[in-house]
Amino acid sequence: MLASTPFFGLDADVLVSALVGAATVVGTILTLRHYRQVMRYARRVGRTTENATELQETTRQLRTLAAWVSEYAQRPCGEEEFNPVTRARHRLCALAAESGLIAPELHSVVGCLDRWLATALPPADTTPGDDPEKHRASLVGAMRQEDARGEVERSVTLAQTRIRTLSRAH
Repeated sequence: MLASTPFFGLDADVLVSALVGAATVVGTILTLRHYRQVMRYARRVGRTTENATELQETTRQLRTLAAWVSEYAQRPCGEEEFNPVTRARHRLCALAAESGLIAPELHSVVGCLDRWLATALPPADTTPGDDPEKHRASLVGAMRQEDARGEVERSVTLAQTRIRTLSRAH
């Protein structure tokens, strides 16, 4: 009886086929939408994980640098004493080139490090009758070095603050 009853002029077989086809299309559309949402979520989680790893490495490098910078506080240094800081500068420069999140802050830290490393004092002459002008020039150089060191500390603190802000946002 169902096969012989027309519905809008259609046989039941045609009607059932049309409804199954429509249900299949709707099911396919809903599946594709769900798949897109899942893939979007997976990409977001992947980016967050990559960013977190990058931020952890950068945080570790900045902590090491901050420890060295505080170690050199109020202590005039020559070029040979700056070797560990120079290596840290090169690592930070590489991180800044790879990083997209905090590259400006890292470039600022590297610039401050360059200015600080440029203030390395020449080897001191330890002659008993030092010239007062040489002594004065040495003191001025030491003060410039300390000022540049303070600048590095501030830029490291700003970069660490930015990293904390980004870590909370992710």
